[in-house]
Amino acid sequence: MSVFIALLKNTTVAAGFSIAELAALRATINDAPDRPGNPMEVLLWVALVFVVLVFIMSAIQRYLENRWRIAR
Repeated sequence: MSVFIALLKNTTVAAGFSIAELAALRATINDAPDRPGNPMEVLLWVALVFVVLVFIMSAIQRYLENRWRIAR
């Protein structure tokens, strides 16, 4: 596992303790005039962003590893 991916995962776990920000995001979505918010929707969006970030970082890592491969 890449150090950067591990860093992203550890940062996500540490940010999980920052419940106040997630609660503020939920409040913002709930106060939207065009549609009511759903707490599960917020959690799904957070999870989706996390998965997309991990996929992007994995693709970059794979590309760089193939490009800088050392012939043996």
